[in-house]
Amino acid sequence: KTLRDEDRRTLDDAIMHAIIFKQDEPSDDESGVYEVFERLNSGGKKLTPHEVRSAVHHSGRIRALLEEMNKQASWRKIYGPVDARMRDQELVLRFLALLEDGEKYERPMVLFLNKFMGKNKNMDEANASRMKKTFSDTIELVFTAIGSRAFRPVRALNAAVFDAVMVGIAKRLREGKVVSTDELSAAYQGLLGAEDFMEACGRGTASAERVELRLEAATVAFSTIK
Repeated sequence: KTLRDEDRRTLDDAIMHAIIFKQDEPSDDESGVYEVFERLNSGGKKLTPHEVRSAVHHSGRIRALLEEMNKQASWRKIYGPVDARMRDQELVLRFLALLEDGEKYERPMVLFLNKFMGKNKNMDEANASRMKKTFSDTIELVFTAIGSRAFRPVRALNAAVFDAVMVGIAKRLREGKVVSTDELSAAYQGLLGAEDFMEACGRGTASAERVELRLEAATVAFSTIK
């Protein structure tokens, strides 16, 4: 309404071209759409993998669920301010994917996370509530027992330490409430002192062998705490 008549006519007569991509197979994820989006993502500011995922699955329940879980108070105290590039949300997704489908893991990690998010794009309310509670209970226990320096063997948060410790503790919580936070803290420190575990968290962290090694080590370490 604020345009001049001439400008309004120009806008009304303009043609906008749009290409719609639809993936028919495989039908349980949108890996093809992700790949097209990623290949087109070459100009301007390159998006992070999770920014692309969020664009591909913009209307899915899992996208909203990750945004909600990312606001959990204990997680924010551990991670810090919300990451504008969504790397914190990707860590939450990584935890859920390895907890739920870790035994099916195949590299690369990016494709593994893409498939998990696509498969759960329209998950039902029961599964969404279950995943939300699992993350909340696990990260709350981590913060209580280990504190805001959790997942930081040196200074920066280590994604491989994060996914292994979170999966190990979440599996322990499936067996019942953890009473001894001192035992949990000791088990955590023991993991950080284990050479094979730290090697699996230090380089080549996305290889199937190293993912399996660190998840198994963390699961065993936390399995006997009371």
